[in-house]
Amino acid sequence: MINVKYDLEEKGIRKTGTAILVDADLTKAVLFDKGFITVAADQRINKLIPERTLKTIEFHEQFFTNISFDSLNNLLKNKPVLSLKLQSVLPINLVNDNKPQSSLTIDLDYLFNPIFQSSNIDSVDRIIDIY
Repeated sequence: MINVKYDLEEKGIRKTGTAILVDADLTKAVLFDKGFITVAADQRINKLIPERTLKTIEFHEQFFTNISFDSLNNLLKNKPVLSLKLQSVLPINLVNDNKPQSSLTIDLDYLFNPIFQSSNIDSVDRIIDIY
C-alpha cells in the first residue's frame, strides 16, 4: 500500500492530507481519504509525496442478485466502492455529487458510503397496503 501526502486545489478549495493510493495512470491518480479524491494532471498540485508502507491493500469483487435496497445499503455502509453496476426492475434513486439520479441501471466508479433507495412500492407491498 502506498500513502500519499497531498496538497492540491480542487474547484478553488485547497485540500491537504494523507491518503491511500487506489489507482493511477499517466493522466490521473485516485486517492482515498474518507472519500475518493481524483488528482488530474491539469489540476493545481502543490505537493504529492508517495510513501511506501508495510501494509497491503485488498480488493474484493462481489456479485449479488435479488437483493433489496436496504440490504445493499447495509453491505456498502462506510465502505469505499471502486466500481458498481446495478440493474433493477424498480427505479433506483441515488444522490451523487449533490445531483439526484434515478434509473433502472446505474454504473458508477469510486463511491464512498452510497445510499440507494426506490420510491416505488413493489406488488407485494401494494397488496399489503390494500387490505
